[in-house]
Amino acid sequence: MVKNICLYLKVTIHTGSAYKESYDAWFHYGGNMARTGKKKKRGPWKALKIIVILMLVMIIVMVGGVFYLGYTQKQKVTSETEKIVGLDIDTEDVDQTIYTHWQFGTVEQTIKEYMTKYIDAKRSAQNIFEDGTYENLLSAANIEADPDLSISLTYIDDKRDEIDEVFGELSDMAKTENIMAAIEEQDIYDYFTDLYSQLMIDMVQQEYMYTDTEIDSAVDALNDSLDSREKALQFLQQNVGSFRVTDGKLRFLSDDLLQQYNELISAIE
Repeated sequence: MVKNICLYLKVTIHTGSAYKESYDAWFHYGGNMARTGKKKKRGPWKALKIIVILMLVMIIVMVGGVFYLGYTQKQKVTSETEKIVGLDIDTEDVDQTIYTHWQFGTVEQTIKEYMTKYIDAKRSAQNIFEDGTYENLLSAANIEADPDLSISLTYIDDKRDEIDEVFGELSDMAKTENIMAAIEEQDIYDYFTDLYSQLMIDMVQQEYMYTDTEIDSAVDALNDSLDSREKALQFLQQNVGSFRVTDGKLRFLSDDLLQQYNELISAIE
């Protein structure tokens, strides 16, 4: 052990070299650096390894954060869409506040704008006869105010046009190509277009929008109701002079006419 130490010192003092040269000489002679009290310097690769590890950790954290943010944003858009599906349109409106960000916000806004228009049309359809005139078409007061029934018959024609317009809009808005056209106008990534499709086609269209079968059935029922009232009004128009309004009641001059009119009234839907 004494011999080795002397050799190490001799090389260092004789050459006056740097630490690395001293170490190389000592290693050549089989010495043990630990016994000399000196430590090996860390090479640059050690520091680089630490930096790479830290960078990887940061990337993992950032990617995890992005995925978490995306998940929460998707959940919020889904939640807002579910609220629309469960909306009581008699007392509630679509919440126009946009709660999400980036292209999630574009999806949310497009859904809310589209569904606001759809719900407006739906309200119009449900309230199409809620104007105070429809139920009073055959009242004594209306017949007295409209002696030749022309105003009342024109009202029925106008209502038919309104039914076609409102339910036609509902039918068009429920079509897949029109639903998707609203988002295709936006400059967004395919992922967000697919998300919109999942919410609007798989959820809203399937669970909330009227089908063509339902629309056709509703239109037929409304037109049948108009037809039955129109027949009664046409009967009165054809028999002007054969009835009069007295004390707020419609009185016919003939029992036969009264019977025919009552049959038309009983057929009203």
